[in-house]
Amino acid sequence: MSAAPTANEAQTQLDLPTLIQGLKNLRSDSFGSDVERREAASALSEALDEVELPVEKYAKFVWPNTTLYSTLQIASDLDLFKKWIDSGKEVQTHTQLAQLVNVEPAFLTRILKHLASMRVLKEPEPDTYKQTAYSQFFANARTRGGWEFVSIYMFPTFGKLPEYFRKNGYRWPSAPDQLPFQYGLDFRDGDFWDWIKSDERASASFNSLMSAYASNQGCWFDVYPLDAELQALQSEDSDARRGGEKLLVDVAGGRGQDIERLVARFPSVDTKSLVLQDLADVLKEAHVPDGVEVMPHDFFTEQPVKGARYYYLHWILHDWPLEQCQTILSKLRDAMKPGWSKIMIAEIVVSAKEAHPQATALDIAMAASYGTSEKREDEWRALIEGVEGLRVKKMWSGPGSVESVFEVELA
Repeated sequence: MSAAPTANEAQTQLDLPTLIQGLKNLRSDSFGSDVERREAASALSEALDEVELPVEKYAKFVWPNTTLYSTLQIASDLDLFKKWIDSGKEVQTHTQLAQLVNVEPAFLTRILKHLASMRVLKEPEPDTYKQTAYSQFFANARTRGGWEFVSIYMFPTFGKLPEYFRKNGYRWPSAPDQLPFQYGLDFRDGDFWDWIKSDERASASFNSLMSAYASNQGCWFDVYPLDAELQALQSEDSDARRGGEKLLVDVAGGRGQDIERLVARFPSVDTKSLVLQDLADVLKEAHVPDGVEVMPHDFFTEQPVKGARYYYLHWILHDWPLEQCQTILSKLRDAMKPGWSKIMIAEIVVSAKEAHPQATALDIAMAASYGTSEKREDEWRALIEGVEGLRVKKMWSGPGSVESVFEVELA
């Protein structure tokens, strides 16, 4: 009996042309479920790490990736992708596109070449371009506005992060007036939220970023069995109907993107049972289905909606230190109806091993921006149950998702 081939021998036996063609044929809809798609994407990323040489990865970070951010911002400033779609012409030359956005062809061609080399665009013929799903995603106003936040905030903040730590010692900041973002932006008049209020452009781009990101992530009802809950609530003889008047209060829910998705998923929901809360300036740009109550509210003050079934916090607590987090939760606790109300907390949970890069990147961002952190499951449980009268009933998680949902009830 012959010995099994070694790893190197097995690799040489690969039908490389067939493998390459198979990879080229993969699309986001090539899989039976989103879980399969995520698993395949992770495997492809790991394979690329093994196939690329260290010098190739280094060169990619030094040149192509850093310039991609800027060229995408230039294209966004020109509203290139939206105007391209509106023109109705799927394939256009660099000259036609330059006319579309009123710039010199000699300028735009270099931008287009880089975007094509980074696969944001396709180049079927020399100097002739076709959009991709990625570039079309940038045609969305939320996406464009959110990307601007990269230039306004992330470049100056994270670009100076090494310098900040060299000058201040290699320890994570905690003083609210000595954070990396204040150093990078030379802002001395308060915390992150004070800076956002002071800069109208930054405020608009930040709200767009949060809205764009949230609208393309999973929702709490993707992992929590809300469909069964709604069926019970709609049953005429259900004890559940003796509960609160409101089904859900989306606390600090931004422009209402999560409520929009809930109504789209469950169109039978009575929109009058839904409440969107946030600061008045944010709610000026709210877009919610008819019937949804839009209510200005500061979550550090008393919760005015009493006895709702769900009080929903999506990506809120990670912005705040422990004391403020527990104040936010205590205000909701005081509004809850025993045996009925729940707080649903959707947050990133950092895995103890092989954490998702999105989780670890945002952990650095939280430290730089707020002096806070992303947390592991035990840290979240300790924070929540550190509020007298609250307990975590269950943590709901979906396969491959970086977010989890904590179902919290009165103890």
